[in-house]
Amino acid sequence: MVSCPSGVPALNLVIRDLIPAQVLNPTNMSDGGVVETIPANQIVWNISSLGAGERRLLSWEGTVNPTIPASANQITNTATAKDVSGLNVQVQAT
Repeated sequence: MVSCPSGVPALNLVIRDLIPAQVLNPTNMSDGGVVETIPANQIVWNISSLGAGERRLLSWEGTVNPTIPASANQITNTATAKDVSGLNVQVQAT
């Protein structure tokens, strides 16, 4: 979920969601998201504007690599959002 809690719109947002190493075959990216492999495997969304108070759910699907050890019971996902003003936010979920 990306949101703009401020009183002004966010312009020219670039959201980068790193694909965890344990996830294969990313598919079904919402809102025009695309897979990029340089500089890292990631899903990238370019959003021209997000209005003040607006929220947008961005999503994708992947397959957990069946060869990872059973002890690896957590996958951490990291995403960043940056707008034209230089505001840069990073979040993580496990």
